[in-house]
Amino acid sequence: MRRWQARVASSPRFGHLPRDDSLTGGRAMFEMRTQVEIKASAQRVWGILIDTGSWGDWNPYIRRFTGAPVEGNTVRVSVRMPDGATADFDADVDVVREERRLSWKGGDDRSKLQGEHIFEIESHGDGGCTFIHREVFTGTQAEELYGEVRASLSAAFEQMNDALKLKSEG
Repeated sequence: MRRWQARVASSPRFGHLPRDDSLTGGRAMFEMRTQVEIKASAQRVWGILIDTGSWGDWNPYIRRFTGAPVEGNTVRVSVRMPDGATADFDADVDVVREERRLSWKGGDDRSKLQGEHIFEIESHGDGGCTFIHREVFTGTQAEELYGEVRASLSAAFEQMNDALKLKSEG
């Protein structure tokens, strides 16, 4: 089962959605969240995720991750959207929790846009797991970005999720 959702907070236009100033400092935010059930152990999925050097072989969204996925490291991330658009950016690895979470943060001080990219794995007793793929954007440009990229970002996340599922279950 695949699911996705987007959430926008601290925005007059989307004022009916949750607002949590403790998370955003009163700034606009949105979260893109997708997930997929994988019939493989969290250990197997983690092994694929942490091998960032091979992402280009199987990952249609994040084509390159240069640098070690170690907390505090600065890495270079190269992405390709479903329409073929590409982007490269630097980010700081934020959290590495074996078989549970890998995340990094990056941003653009000029546009006041920050993002936290998060992979989470929830292990099930049946030997399978849920892979949660999300990104939280904050800053003055977050609301504008939401309207521009919501559909394509969701599709990119789903493509990666599907590829990870296929590789993990294969």
